[in-house]
Amino acid sequence: MVLGQLLVSIVVNGQKIEFSKKLLSPDRSKDDWFGDVVTSSDKYLAISATRETDDANGGNSIGNAGAVYIYEKDGAEWKFVQKIVQFDRGSVYFGSDLDFYGDWLFVGVPFSHTDTFGLNPMSNAGSVYVFKRNSSGVWVEMQKLIAPERQSDGLYGRSVAVHGEYAVVGMPQYNQVDSNVNWVGTAYVFKLQSTGKWRFYQKLNFPSRLSASQFGYSVDIYDNTVLVGASWDKLDTNSNKSINAAGAAYFYSLNDSDDWVYRQKVVSEYRSQSCFFGRTVVLDKDRAIISSWKEDMRNTGGFPMGDAGSAYLYKRGPHGYWKRTQIITPDDRAAGDLFSMSVSLDSGIAVISAPYEDASLGSNYFQAGSVYIYEENNKGVYELYQKVISNRPAKNVLFGWAVTNQHKEVFIGASGETHNAENKDSIYYAGACFAYNPSISTDIANMHQQAKFSLYPNPFSGSFWISPNEPVNYEVRILDPMGRVIQHQIYSGSWPIQGRVEGPAGLYIIQINDGNGWVGTTLVKE
Repeated sequence: MVLGQLLVSIVVNGQKIEFSKKLLSPDRSKDDWFGDVVTSSDKYLAISATRETDDANGGNSIGNAGAVYIYEKDGAEWKFVQKIVQFDRGSVYFGSDLDFYGDWLFVGVPFSHTDTFGLNPMSNAGSVYVFKRNSSGVWVEMQKLIAPERQSDGLYGRSVAVHGEYAVVGMPQYNQVDSNVNWVGTAYVFKLQSTGKWRFYQKLNFPSRLSASQFGYSVDIYDNTVLVGASWDKLDTNSNKSINAAGAAYFYSLNDSDDWVYRQKVVSEYRSQSCFFGRTVVLDKDRAIISSWKEDMRNTGGFPMGDAGSAYLYKRGPHGYWKRTQIITPDDRAAGDLFSMSVSLDSGIAVISAPYEDASLGSNYFQAGSVYIYEENNKGVYELYQKVISNRPAKNVLFGWAVTNQHKEVFIGASGETHNAENKDSIYYAGACFAYNPSISTDIANMHQQAKFSLYPNPFSGSFWISPNEPVNYEVRILDPMGRVIQHQIYSGSWPIQGRVEGPAGLYIIQINDGNGWVGTTLVKE
């Protein structure tokens, strides 16, 4: 089957999140990787294009310089407002990590070379650029944060997170010079001062401190909790059973003395070599998700599947202990999916990507990608709410390379996307970000159950038939993949009626009104 433009949503349990808009870089060009990283808040959305070459004015081209594009919410629409770059641009993949809090935006640049003033280059030492939205709505660079212990190839800024008056920055290739331990990693906490400046506050203690643990590969912070991933960590929670790159994650909390103290180490229950547990970590209130994106085993049994991936959910108990409550693996998992490469969590909605997933599309769609959305039920269990795939799947689109959400408003980065919103103007790896909103129409699955008609064949190639269950007058509308009414007619008398869609292959909506309200279902043209 050749699917048409835009997106298709697989509806689960009668629910649906609908495609809203395909966001593109306003100056899209080859190999931009727009959608490489995405982050959002209630009002703002930031999308990085880590290989963008031009500055904010479209000039001064530098290969792999990177840029970040800011969108702001205007009613129900997300509108582009600003392209931001740093003052000391270079070939540094600006925007390798992003995080918002209020009017603050932190931009991680682990391949940055220079210090606070753009001087004293040190290869891949890394830095973090802090932007703030001013009263005129302009995002202004306020500060450049460097590591208190700068090191070549330290990759400081590989991960950034900010919440309230604290921010955390990971430096996964930090070397413990005094004990000759390389790439042990570390993470630094910064605190917002009354002057409006962010200052170094504390270095987080890391109990294992083994070579190549890469502590700080991922970080997150929520209120008085910090979570740090160490995806190359070898040891279990008792510092035994060394397995290379099994991975781990570490919880910290803020005590009454305003010190960040180590609380707990967690690991996968299916530890094996190169699982990379802790590659991505997210916090939301008393919930956490930790990715094990190359885990082979499945918690329900069955044969190992190389690099299939799993996601681990944790809940904080009354005494501050984090307990693993669930391991998520999709029913259609397959080897190489990289399930949980990117994860997001907000208000009981978990968004988990599988950017290499292609089994649901067929062998011609290698690394097309998909995203799984889970909702927490009243028992605290996250159940599959919806699976989302691109309606124009293609090889190497990497749909789900990055994800973020605000409850059921979901943003999906596809850094390998080539086409514009009209499915034209192909540009290699220009990238895109797909926005979804909760359905504002009557739920399609429920509509189908209420419908007093049959529709066949579905999928169809040329024409199809609509047959009512009762011989009454019907008003019929057909909507194209963009939600536009392309046919609208009132029928009476002879049934069934033959319908035909002249548009491209893809997902269409059939809506029928028998005088008692609209009902409908989906129709797929092959």
